[in-house]
Amino acid sequence: MPSCDDLTDALIALIPEDGSRISNDEIIAALEQEAGEPISDGELKELKAFVVAMGAAEGVKARRRSEGRRR
Repeated sequence: MPSCDDLTDALIALIPEDGSRISNDEIIAALEQEAGEPISDGELKELKAFVVAMGAAEGVKARRRSEGRRR
């Protein structure tokens, strides 16, 4: 598995510069491709919290995969 730094960098690269949204499913798919293995909801939550804490993203919510899906 890639290091936490690699996944953090990958997550930061996924943040749209224009402020548009990206779904958790899209984030997880990209990070799982980078990692070569599944990413848990807990791992995603930790990565998002770290990215927000370091000031690389603002207002990123770490929601469960099922949340935020509009039907």
